[in-house]
Amino acid sequence: MLAIKIISKNMLAGISHSANHLKMKRCPFPMKCLFLFLIVLLPWTYALEGSVPLLAVQEKGDIYEGSIAELKLEIKEGSGRVFVDTFPLSKIDTQISMRIAKEIACDFLDKECDEYDFIYTIKANSPIIGGPSAGAAATALTIGLLSDTQLRKDIAVTGTINSGGLIGPVGGVAEKTKAAEQGGLALIMIAEGKLNETMNMTGDKIRIKEVADIYDVMEQYTGEEYRKEREITISASYIQTMQELAGILCRRNTRLQETSGLNKTSELYEEAMNLTRQAQAASNAGQFYSAASYCFGSNVRLNQNFLEGKNLTQDMYKALFAKLEKEIDEFADKVEKLEIKTITDLESFMVVKERLAEAQKFLNASENSSAYEYSYATERLYSAYSWRQFHQNKGKILSLDKEKLKESCSRRIAETEERLQYAAIYLPIPLIGVRQELSDAYVDFNGEEYALCLFKASKAKAQVNIVLNAMGTNPEHIAALITNKLNAASRVIDEAEKKGMFPILGYSYYEYAQSLRETDQSSALLYAEYALELSNLDVYFKAEKDSGFSFMPGKREYALFGFVAGIIVSIAVMLLSGKKRKKRK
Repeated sequence: MLAIKIISKNMLAGISHSANHLKMKRCPFPMKCLFLFLIVLLPWTYALEGSVPLLAVQEKGDIYEGSIAELKLEIKEGSGRVFVDTFPLSKIDTQISMRIAKEIACDFLDKECDEYDFIYTIKANSPIIGGPSAGAAATALTIGLLSDTQLRKDIAVTGTINSGGLIGPVGGVAEKTKAAEQGGLALIMIAEGKLNETMNMTGDKIRIKEVADIYDVMEQYTGEEYRKEREITISASYIQTMQELAGILCRRNTRLQETSGLNKTSELYEEAMNLTRQAQAASNAGQFYSAASYCFGSNVRLNQNFLEGKNLTQDMYKALFAKLEKEIDEFADKVEKLEIKTITDLESFMVVKERLAEAQKFLNASENSSAYEYSYATERLYSAYSWRQFHQNKGKILSLDKEKLKESCSRRIAETEERLQYAAIYLPIPLIGVRQELSDAYVDFNGEEYALCLFKASKAKAQVNIVLNAMGTNPEHIAALITNKLNAASRVIDEAEKKGMFPILGYSYYEYAQSLRETDQSSALLYAEYALELSNLDVYFKAEKDSGFSFMPGKREYALFGFVAGIIVSIAVMLLSGKKRKKRK
């Protein structure tokens, strides 16, 4: 473990020095020497340090020139803070990219990093232009130190680091490539789609390689294989329950089609039938979440079609709305009494709460009630009924009390705000949709609806992540970006499943993204990002401790370790000194 490696590296040096000191200078008061030795041992500050070359761009008048800087990292005992020290000073985007790099590195290794501080230092010979291009290098360096892995010093990577560990494109690639060759580097890694910018810029002394994600980067830095393509093992319970969920909504679709009074020549009816056909195809392919989504859309349109043919008055609509609101409130009361023990419980609870909130929102959408609002709210309630089936208290038991949910929501909001600041540096227009989703999360947080807050904050983070991923990406590479994003999501889903916490929401969105990738790339990319963000919720919650001893190094353990080691070494030194005195006598 990192703590033990840090301790052993520094402790051996300290023990050797102390032992030599006691050998050279005989201690007349053994107990006092022991006490002083322990005092020296306990306050040690443990740290790991490392560095990699960093490619940068500097401005000289009206031209830009590439340069090689140095990126250093020191990891020491702390509380999860990130510090950035640059000379000359860098812009705020560099600082934010370091924080994201640390977060992604810890996720990559599935390591809890809250007990360490990360100090990044960038040193250059002349002023460099700030930017996010150090993100990929910082992530690789952090992974190397946390995993005690040596990184090659004759290669460099330039690119942003994005969710899922994907490498994003940056500017100045041609200038950086030229500087890398002149600086004697053997290899430079750049984001996919950027190779054409380096043409005619170098000779035969340097290799240029496009990389998709941090797995590719680490393989080049270490010569070891990191990427392990794995096929997701789908939970049998998930398949059965999702099939039942889709069955509920699609059987309702059949009943609605049989309702008399439908206008079968209308555009609404044709849209409904088209969605029904898509649902059937998805169901035949075993894509039950997609089937449920298509049936839901078809149900809304069929319901609306029926009501519009009735020519109901506003008073009739008000009566329907009042009855539906009562049903929503009654079901909401039952949901609040559910006990949340597992990630599956949490996810189903979040979805049910969101469906109910959306149903309520559509009931209050306008003063003049309409067929569409009523139809959508009704189908959202049915969808909530269906998702309730996933609440089974099966799986790994986690600490999911109110305080933990509050803390998790607060952290995800902070992560989203950080990325919004990052995006604001480069985008001239505000991300209104993301801001609204995040605003809703704040409302839920203040209303102590922490599970719903976590869900909305996760979706807001996913939305801003898409913007950051897409910045600088050419339209022809969007398909490759979707593939990379789906691959990243599949790895996270697989890892969660191996922990006994199959992410029902994450996999559902993953499946839906796959079904959309040929017809709607924008939606496919968004749902792939949702899959990624909602498949790792377990990072905020710890499993309930088994009875038995589990050593997880912390501040008290460090002190205890040092105390015990100090006693052992001191006794050994005193015994050795005693033997030597006897021999002299």
